Amino acid sequence: MHPEDNHNDSVELPLLGSYEGEPQQVGHVHRFLQRILGAIDRRFRHRFERLNKFSWKVRRFSERQCRHANQFALEARGLIERQFRHVNQFAWRIRSFSNVQLDARNWLSWKLWMSLLIMVVVCMVGGFFLSISFREPWTTEDYPKLEYPSSSIRVLHIHPGFGKQRVECTMESIPLLKKPHYDALSYTWGPMIGKKSITVNGKQMDVTKNLYEALLSIRLPRETRTVWADQICINQSNTEEKNSQVPLMTFIYSRASDVLIWLGYHKPPRWVEKSDELDWAGEWAVAHASLYPHAAIYWLYLLSEEEYWKRCWIIQEIGMASSIHIHIGSQSIPWVEFIKLINWYRTNHRKANVNNILKLDALRQSMYLDRDTFSFAHLLTEFYDSFCSVKLDKSFAFVGMANECRTRCIDIDYNKSLHSVYEDFITFHNLSSEEPLERRIDMAYDASVVRQNLEREPSSRTKTVEYFGKLADPNSYIYDACGDERGIICSTDPSGNITSNAKVMDRWAGAIRWLFPFIFRPRPRYEAIWLQKEQESAGIWLPDGNYASADNHVQVRGLITNAIGHIGPLYSQFLADPHMAKRWANEIYFYSDGPDRRKARGLDERFMSLLSGSSSTLIANVAALGKGTADILDGPRLFLGSEVMIGILPSNAMVGDLICQFWNSNAAAIIRVGTDNMYHVIGRALIVQNPESFEWDVPRNRTTFRLPSSNTVDLSLDLKTLTQLTLDSVQLGE
Repeated sequence: MHPEDNHNDSVELPLLGSYEGEPQQVGHVHRFLQRILGAIDRRFRHRFERLNKFSWKVRRFSERQCRHANQFALEARGLIERQFRHVNQFAWRIRSFSNVQLDARNWLSWKLWMSLLIMVVVCMVGGFFLSISFREPWTTEDYPKLEYPSSSIRVLHIHPGFGKQRVECTMESIPLLKKPHYDALSYTWGPMIGKKSITVNGKQMDVTKNLYEALLSIRLPRETRTVWADQICINQSNTEEKNSQVPLMTFIYSRASDVLIWLGYHKPPRWVEKSDELDWAGEWAVAHASLYPHAAIYWLYLLSEEEYWKRCWIIQEIGMASSIHIHIGSQSIPWVEFIKLINWYRTNHRKANVNNILKLDALRQSMYLDRDTFSFAHLLTEFYDSFCSVKLDKSFAFVGMANECRTRCIDIDYNKSLHSVYEDFITFHNLSSEEPLERRIDMAYDASVVRQNLEREPSSRTKTVEYFGKLADPNSYIYDACGDERGIICSTDPSGNITSNAKVMDRWAGAIRWLFPFIFRPRPRYEAIWLQKEQESAGIWLPDGNYASADNHVQVRGLITNAIGHIGPLYSQFLADPHMAKRWANEIYFYSDGPDRRKARGLDERFMSLLSGSSSTLIANVAALGKGTADILDGPRLFLGSEVMIGILPSNAMVGDLICQFWNSNAAAIIRVGTDNMYHVIGRALIVQNPESFEWDVPRNRTTFRLPSSNTVDLSLDLKTLTQLTLDSVQLGE
C-alpha cells in the first residue's frame, strides 16, 4: 500500500464490484482511483483553505468598511442636523426681516411721494446754490464814467468762451474821436423776469434772458469781441445819461463795423447748419431752399414771426447800418442773402407775413435815393405799427435818422410829458428851413400822426405758432433720419425700419415732455398788439391853461374848396325829429341845376350813412374855434355848399364863409376874412364832396396844394387851434 494511503484524512472508498476472488487487475484500478481522488482532495483542500482565508479577510475588510460607513453616516447625520439648525435659524431671521420689510413697505407707501418731493426740492436748492455767483453785484456807480457824455460811448469787450461758459466781459468808456472798432447788437430786450447774470469788470450784472443768449451766440471761441448793446452800455436808471446817449444811437449803428441781429435760437435746416460764410453767395441759399422746401419754409416762418421785426428802434438800427448779419444760434447770415430767402419764402408760402422785413430793406435801399422816405412824418406813418415799451420812444426812435434832424432836431428828454414832446415837434417842424412849402402842406397831417403815435397803448397776448409737421422740424428725429437730402434713404428702405424707429423716438420724446412739463416746458410766445382806441384824448393834447402864445404859431397850407351856400337844421334836431330828414331832402332844391341836384341827392345818402356811422367824438369835434366861442351853446348844423357839397359845421358859421381843407386830412376849417384882411379860423367842419368816397372828404392830390392860386392859403394857427382842428382827422393803419 502507498504510504499516503495511511493518511488520517483519507477517504475510504468501497470496492465497487469487488468480491472474493476478484482478479488482481481490479485491485490496481481501485488503488489508482483512490490515489487520484486523494490528489484531487489535497489540491482542492488547499484551495479551499486559501479561499476561506481570503473570505475571512474580505469579511474583516467589509466589517471595517461598515464601521467606517457607520462612522461616516453618524458624522453626516450630525452635519445635516447642524445644517438644519442653521437653516431653521436663518428661516427665523428671514421671517423677522420680512416682518420688518412689510412694516417698511407700509411706511414707504405714504412716504414715497414726499421723499420724491424732498429730492426734487434738494436738487433745485442745490442747483440754485451752484448757480449763485458770489461776485459783488453791479451798481450804477460801477459804470465807467463818460468823459464827454454827448460824444463818448461805452463798449463791451466779450472775453473768449465756449458753449454755456459764464459770459465774462470788460466795459470801458471811449470817446468817439478815437474811432473805436465795435459791432452793434440789435435785439429785443424780452421779458424782464428770469434775468441771467454776466460778469462785467469782475462784478455780477443782471441782463434779460434774450440778451444773455445773444451774448452767448456772438461770443467768439478764441478772441475777444467788442460790441455795443444799449441795455448794458447805457445806464438805464440815469435819465440824464439816456438823454445824452440816445441821440447818438444813429451814429453808433451807422459807424459800427457790423450790426448783429439776434433773432433767438431756431435750429435751421441741415444745409444751413453745415454752411460756412463762403457758401452764402450768389443763389446758393435760394437753390438749397428750393431743393428742400419743407424745412426751409418752416424755418423762415419762425424767423419772420419773431417779435423783433415789430420793434420801433430797429428801424434806425437796420436803416442806418452799413453791414448786417442775422444771427440764429451759432449761424450767421448776411442781410442780402437773408432778404433773398425772405422773397423766396413769400413766393412759396401763401401766408407769409414779411411786410415789415421788406419795408426795412426798402428803407435801406432808398437811403441815398429818396429823401422823402427819411422824412419824420413818413417814418411815423410807414412804421406806425412798430412797438416800444416807452411811449416817448415812438418819436425819439426816428429823431436821429429823419432828414429834418440832420443838423438840429427836438431835444430828447425822458422827463418830458407827451404834450411837451408834441409841442417840441410842431415847433421844430414849423421852423425847419428844409423845403418850407412841403412842411406847411404836411403840418395838419403830421400833427395828427405825431399825436397818434405818442398816444397808442401797446399790450400783448399769447401767440399761436403754426406747426408744419415733424418732417419739416429740424428738432425732430424723423427730420434727422429722413429730412431733406436723407429723404431718399427712407423712401428706398424696403423694411421701413428707419422711418418707424424715428417715429417711435419722436413719440417717446413727446411723452417725456408731457410727463415732465416742469423740465421741458416750452417757452411761451407772446405778440405785441395795440389796444383799440377810437379817438384821441383831448385831455392829453388840450390841457387846461393857456399854453399857446404868439411865439409858437405855425404856418399851415390849406386849400379853399367851397363856400357856405345854405345852412340847415341843428344836428340835434335832425336826430330827434323823424320828419327832419324829409325836410332836409327838400332843401337840396337849393341847387337849381338838375345835374347838381342829382349829385346832391347821391351825396346826401352818403352823408346820412356817415352821420349814423361816425363816432360821437368825431361829431363833437365839429365846434367853434377861436376867441369868444365859449358863449355859443348851439351844437353843429347841417349845411350845403355854394357848389355841390354837404356837411356839418359849427353854429357860428355864416353863409359866405369859406371851406378850407388840408392835405390827407378829413379836417375842414371854416375861415372868414377879418377886418385886417386876414383869414381867421372860426370853426371846424366835416364835409362830403366826392361821390366816389365812402368816408368824410380827404383831399389826397398834393399837387393842388403846391400850385400857386387864389384858392391856396397859408393860415397862421396857434398850437391849440391846430390841435382842435386836427383831432381824429387822420386814420392810420387802415
